[in-house]
Amino acid sequence: MDPLFLDALRAEGMTIATQTAIALLALASSALTGALAWLAKRAADYMGSRAHLASLECATTRMTQAANAAVEEIEQTLVKSLKAEDAWTAESARAARDEAMAIAMRHLGTRGLAEIRECLGHGVDDVRAMLRSFIEARVASKR
Repeated sequence: MDPLFLDALRAEGMTIATQTAIALLALASSALTGALAWLAKRAADYMGSRAHLASLECATTRMTQAANAAVEEIEQTLVKSLKAEDAWTAESARAARDEAMAIAMRHLGTRGLAEIRECLGHGVDDVRAMLRSFIEARVASKR
């Protein structure tokens, strides 16, 4: 506490007890300010982490939906007809997988892909690999 401030209090005729109480109040005020600043920082960090988790959830949900829609579309348009004609081969399975990947990428679009890349912090190739795994998981769940 500033000595000039204490001298001013003595000049006003305040007792030692009053001066001590005022000094303790000033000290408590500083401690409370520090505690509130720390609490505000912790709250901001918590909200930031919650927002990031929500963003990750949104990205994986979008990728799952795109993969599911692509697999359903390929199932209805290509796979059923090839299997009915007994023309289902390993090569046609790869072609169906590649077409499902192209459909899923179209469903996401350029903007959706950019948002997912930003959210996950990965490049286009990594996002495509993740999307391919979502497609393969959907195909496996249909068996």
